[in-house]
Amino acid sequence: MIRRDRFLDFVERFRGARVLVIGPAVAERDVHCAVTRLAPDYPMPVYRVEHASVHPGAAALTAATAANLGASVTLLAPVGRAAAGTALRQALADSRVQLLDGSDDPGCRTAELFRYLAQGRQLIQVRKGWTPRSFTALRKTLNRFTGGQE
Repeated sequence: MIRRDRFLDFVERFRGARVLVIGPAVAERDVHCAVTRLAPDYPMPVYRVEHASVHPGAAALTAATAANLGASVTLLAPVGRAAAGTALRQALADSRVQLLDGSDDPGCRTAELFRYLAQGRQLIQVRKGWTPRSFTALRKTLNRFTGGQE
């Protein structure tokens, strides 16, 4: 186990560092709900959405965390142009992460993770757009910047 002082020294090194993160970017949505009862015909909670928030996930979360520690961060990841991609782009900008989006595919979609939460507990988790195609888009983006084979 690492000692606390060594850990804090390691964290302090991020301040002013230049970091490149390469990987899939996910838009994580936390949907906060109020649950008052179970459905009468099936043991499923009936919920009312109170508010939702979007934040970076996967490699985008790594980039946002490094930026929060004071690093100058660039994220190389394909991010779509639909609502999920737009929300993720805004969350990355809010975290001071520069996005290098090399995807020229108009069909590129940003993977999403929905967490439905009630009273601080997760009710259900739903993944949308987590397909092998999203990893193909990442490989194409990386190859575009490195001159690799398609």
